[in-house]
Amino acid sequence: MKVVWSKSNEMWTGQIVLCRNGKYVVRYEGVATCPPWDRAGIDGPYWRVVATCDTIEEAKKVAAERGWMTEN
Repeated sequence: MKVVWSKSNEMWTGQIVLCRNGKYVVRYEGVATCPPWDRAGIDGPYWRVVATCDTIEEAKKVAAERGWMTEN
């Protein structure tokens, strides 16, 4: 997998990754995805997949709908 876009802050990281099969995966990880026994993320990261898309444009649209494409 290759990360083609990423945005993060102290609470979470959102990414679009290109998989070997040519699909784009929109995923995130952060404090809400870590199990209670691993709040430090030592055994993580714990990625949650939001969508699997055929094109980068579709993936960016999903990220924008989640509010990740803003400048803040």
